[in-house]
Amino acid sequence: MRALRRLFRWGINPGIRLQLLLPFALLMTLPFFADFWLDNWSFIMLEDQRHEVISDAKYMARSLEASESLIKKIALRSGEQDKRDLLADLVDDRRMLDGRDDDWFGVQKQFLGVDDLVDINRTYRQDSFSAEYKLGTSDNYLYLFIKVLDDVVIYREINNPSVHRNDNLQIAVVNPDGEYRRYTIAAFQPAPIKAHQVSSSGRSLRQEELIDAVWLGTESGYNLELKIPLSLVGEKFSFVLADIDDQKDRDIHYLMGSSSVDSAAQLVNLIRPSLGAQKMLASLENASIRLFDARKRIVSHSPNSPENLQGKSDHEYPISWESGLLSFIPSDIQSEQDANFRGSTGEAFVVPTTMLVEAALRGESGSNVTTREYAFIAAEPVFFKGEVVGAVVVQKSERALLRYIERVRHEMFVQFVLLLVLGFIFWRVMIWLQTSRLKMLKNQLEQAIDTRGRVNDKLPAFDMPDELGDLARSFATMVEKLHQYNQYLESMASRLAHELRTPVSIVRSSLDNIATDQLDDENAVYVKRAHDGLERLSLILNNMSEATRLEHSLDKDDIGSFDLTELVRGCIEGYSLAFPTARFDLSIEENTVPVTGIPDLIAQLFDKLISNAVEFSLPDAAIKVRLTIEDEVAVLRVMNQGPGLPENMRENLFDSMVSVRKRYDGSSSHLGLGLYIAKVITEFHGGEIKLSNREDSHGVVATVRIPLMRLSSKLRL
Repeated sequence: MRALRRLFRWGINPGIRLQLLLPFALLMTLPFFADFWLDNWSFIMLEDQRHEVISDAKYMARSLEASESLIKKIALRSGEQDKRDLLADLVDDRRMLDGRDDDWFGVQKQFLGVDDLVDINRTYRQDSFSAEYKLGTSDNYLYLFIKVLDDVVIYREINNPSVHRNDNLQIAVVNPDGEYRRYTIAAFQPAPIKAHQVSSSGRSLRQEELIDAVWLGTESGYNLELKIPLSLVGEKFSFVLADIDDQKDRDIHYLMGSSSVDSAAQLVNLIRPSLGAQKMLASLENASIRLFDARKRIVSHSPNSPENLQGKSDHEYPISWESGLLSFIPSDIQSEQDANFRGSTGEAFVVPTTMLVEAALRGESGSNVTTREYAFIAAEPVFFKGEVVGAVVVQKSERALLRYIERVRHEMFVQFVLLLVLGFIFWRVMIWLQTSRLKMLKNQLEQAIDTRGRVNDKLPAFDMPDELGDLARSFATMVEKLHQYNQYLESMASRLAHELRTPVSIVRSSLDNIATDQLDDENAVYVKRAHDGLERLSLILNNMSEATRLEHSLDKDDIGSFDLTELVRGCIEGYSLAFPTARFDLSIEENTVPVTGIPDLIAQLFDKLISNAVEFSLPDAAIKVRLTIEDEVAVLRVMNQGPGLPENMRENLFDSMVSVRKRYDGSSSHLGLGLYIAKVITEFHGGEIKLSNREDSHGVVATVRIPLMRLSSKLRL
């Protein structure tokens, strides 16, 4: 702080923006040093990477050709297939079976419509019934997600064993043993369900525990998500959605799906990714590998992708903590996207050069380099019996980048760390200086308001000639003006009450004189109205004076300990004289109830509650007063019989100058500060007050809770 003041004396006045900009400007120079060294070594890295990628692509292609089982599957996939064959995308088993497709990203969506009707027996309406589905497979399971648009959803009948007289999904497979199996999924209601194995005639045989499904209702129909073990699925698979729209006859309206499921001969081929090929591709570390069939569909791919390879550790060239500091070096890493190359996912596969893949599928090897990405791509054809059945595409980017970082890190590490440390120290010092001043200003502003919300006279001087200094001086001016206005408002009530009492007395005297004269009935009504209004105004003036006196009482430092039972008994004795027509029923469970506070204020609080209870009580009805101790808290309850509290005015009960009830005789009550003053006194003593209707709705219960004896410093001032 002294150094900053010395700068100001010298005429150097750096603003906050400049003070914070300096360390950032210093840190921003660091990437330029790193980029300078990277440019010197980039070409060496690229040449080494080219040979590596080409060798890996050839090795992987020859390895696939050497595996007879894998190459036959790739060749089969590359052949011509029926247009209705089902292509399953490669997924993992980490998805949640919940009837939602938020974990099906990257899987191609297929639509079902009029061309997919299995049994056309009526006019098709797309807005009545349609669907879309996603199909995926893992090492162990086949997954199927179907989103159905159905204007009428019919569920299974309770206690009806039939699974076909309702909306349902029918699936059929030829298992690995060559056996035809048919299953139906139907639900009584949206919920997790099991499939039922059925015969060709449609009769349910048994529940299949191995097939899990979730039926989820939607606004436009329903979703179905299935998990089927691959032990039940062979090379043939089909599914059909049955739509039933009539609750009474429950006849099938539409049948829609991949093909009929009535016999094994009608099922379509299920084409799954080659899991064996994927395992082989995964054996090559630190590379992104894609295997295409001849129809340009992805057969399998390695777990690594070009995005994951950037900055990933390498067992041969480990990244040290020094070299990891260079990860911020800017680069324009972009890969070309070609929509002509789509995998079974339907998403555009990122390949640097379209011609490489096309050439490989023609039987030509090729490679290319993306100098902006520091990565090489190589494509190699895969042959089976002299014909191209696929292509291997390899992309590497990590190893060359790691080699480069290892070569240059020792040369630039010293200057890099030195600049970083100096910049960090400078930045921390500047931040500490600014935050210290901000904390100082914050503390001063908090001290400007006392515990009762009153504004102090002024803020301490803050003489720094910068933006924070200007802000502090603006706050000081604002606090001073608020203090003046606060004083004005605090004296307003007492001054108004004092100034209005004389004119009120004059008007009252005049009305009294007029009332003694003989007036006709019409003029007498007006005089009475004026007299009532004057009484109302006098009551308001008295309440304002009472509020002012309460403010002065709260400022007094005469807080002490006293017995609440003695105070309540003394007040009840006085109320018997003050309200001769009222009956009081007092019950005190404890001999002594010690509390801390101002007895006169507690008595004033009690007066307000009793006065309010008497005013709204029925004639001859007793006012019940109960004093107890509950959980180390003194509880005072005042109950009467009379009109209840309106529900729409509960939040306004304790506002000043508000009355929300009519008296028992139907007349309007006065506007005053009774309950408001009661609330202020209660909160001053650290307690709470609540008004509620009695359980029989014939009266009101006022409940005051005040903590038992405690230190005066704990009181809420």
